[in-house]
Amino acid sequence: MKDLFDGQNLGASGPVECLGQTFPSDDARREQFLGLLREKLRDPEFRTVEGFPIGSDEDILAIVPSILHYTEPGDLVLAGSPARA
Repeated sequence: MKDLFDGQNLGASGPVECLGQTFPSDDARREQFLGLLREKLRDPEFRTVEGFPIGSDEDILAIVPSILHYTEPGDLVLAGSPARA
C-alpha cells in the first residue's frame, strides 16, 4: 500500500498537494474540502449512512478544524457513541 503522505512537506505554508490536487496553501485545501462536505450535508441520504454524526450542519463542520488541529496525517480518529441513560 502506498503511503499517501510520502514525500510531502507537512506543515508547509506554500503549495499543498492532496488527492492529486494542488492548492496554494493548507487553508485553501481545507476550505475546498469543507465546501465539498457542506454540499454533501444537503443530501438527506448521506445522513443515513451508519455511524453518521448526529448534529446540525454547523456542529459537524465545526468539528473538522478541531480534528485537523489535534491530529496528524495518518492518525486514526475514533468517535464514541453518546451515553444512553
